[in-house]
Amino acid sequence: MNSLEIEDEMQLGDFPAANSSSLMAVASRIGDVVGLEDDTLAIKTRLCGESPKLQVIPIVGMREKSGQRDEETVYKSLKGRRYLIVMDDMWSTEPWDDVRDVFPVDHNGSRIILTTRLLDVATYVSRVSPLQEMRFMDIEQSWELLMQRVFGDEDCSPELESIGLKIARSCGGLPLAVSVIGGLLSMVERNPVSWLEIADNVG
Repeated sequence: MNSLEIEDEMQLGDFPAANSSSLMAVASRIGDVVGLEDDTLAIKTRLCGESPKLQVIPIVGMREKSGQRDEETVYKSLKGRRYLIVMDDMWSTEPWDDVRDVFPVDHNGSRIILTTRLLDVATYVSRVSPLQEMRFMDIEQSWELLMQRVFGDEDCSPELESIGLKIARSCGGLPLAVSVIGGLLSMVERNPVSWLEIADNVG
């Protein structure tokens, strides 16, 4: 199957986690970002809207500015300062080639973090620094993260533990998957029926 079939008229009540109170709880976890307060409010408003229809909220990031003048502005703003740059989820080497000369080399402890799923991109960007290759979590680590996400400092009841372990195993050791499913579990009722419904659909 190349695409997901989604009904346009899906009702919020059809999904146990999708109600106004739970959506508000999700929205409250979206922290305020300095300088982006208006954008954050707009996202929260759309997330907690009253429409029962399934809504997709596309968010596009700031695009890399081009042109010598813009590059000079960025370079001058960083020159002489200690900085941390994060370039997230890169799928090719072109973005790095576009911006690499913008970062001053002042030997003052500045850092650039780059995340990618492609080994050749990571190798291209840093040919002298060792790669930090992230490992998959084992079942114990997945279970621990899932429980932190769902219960915090509380204990999981025995009737939910076996189902939770099944869910944690189905996440394939991916921290993001565990975190997302944990967030979903935290918004449904803590009973075997609700958890089994999610367990049967994970993956």
